[in-house]
Amino acid sequence: MIDIEKEKLLDTLRQIIYKLTGNYYPDERLKMLEYKVSGIIKEMMTSGKKTEDIVDQIIRNEETQRKLINLITVPETRFFREIEQLEIIKRYIFTKLREPVTVASIGCSTGEEAYTVAMILKDAGLKGKVIGMDINEIALSKAKEGIYSTKALSQIPVSYRKYVEEGENHIKVVDEIKNMVEFTKANLIKSEDFERFAEYFQIVMCRNVLIYFDKQSKKKALENIKISLKEEGFLVLSSTEMLTSEFKEGFDAVRFEKFMFYRKKT
Repeated sequence: MIDIEKEKLLDTLRQIIYKLTGNYYPDERLKMLEYKVSGIIKEMMTSGKKTEDIVDQIIRNEETQRKLINLITVPETRFFREIEQLEIIKRYIFTKLREPVTVASIGCSTGEEAYTVAMILKDAGLKGKVIGMDINEIALSKAKEGIYSTKALSQIPVSYRKYVEEGENHIKVVDEIKNMVEFTKANLIKSEDFERFAEYFQIVMCRNVLIYFDKQSKKKALENIKISLKEEGFLVLSSTEMLTSEFKEGFDAVRFEKFMFYRKKT
């Protein structure tokens, strides 16, 4: 297959990924996309199939779709990421909510953020439920295990290390924390994945996820988040993210110290 066919295939994969997940790869990120899906491209190119046939295969085959999604949705995650923001959430938000506190961790990947939130709730003496959501089934399987490499221990503050058990070459989240957390497959641009949690969450954490969406898919994602939030519930973005005016409909911006949060309007 000549280079022009390869470029055509890559562009087609970009469109399919956007349609399936809302994750958009602009031209400046195409090289990254090519790296992630290089195996699929090689497999398809050597098969001698035309791009149109490949597209048809992906559209009709759910297993191929899952394989594609799993390849492109493995974001970086770690325990107690942006710990200063988490401390502010604990101080100003968690402790003022009615128990049990209900939290969504969207784009939870392998589960570190969801377990972190559960640890913070437990340490604050609060009853709570955390639902980790991701579109990547491989990452979710890892999250459900609650087992991580020993080096992950360095990410956890000393006062919270009582919530993990140290093994020979791994750490394991203790059962009292695991029992506070559930994981489920969810697609941010599919309303049905959030209607089942209609007005359930007091807090939705969606950090470093929407930055990969374009305007249209970001608006759809925010609509779905609002579906799942209780009235006056909080949307938590990364400390480096902000909702501009075109995306803030239905939310009030609320500042606690130097951090901005978004509360669902009543």
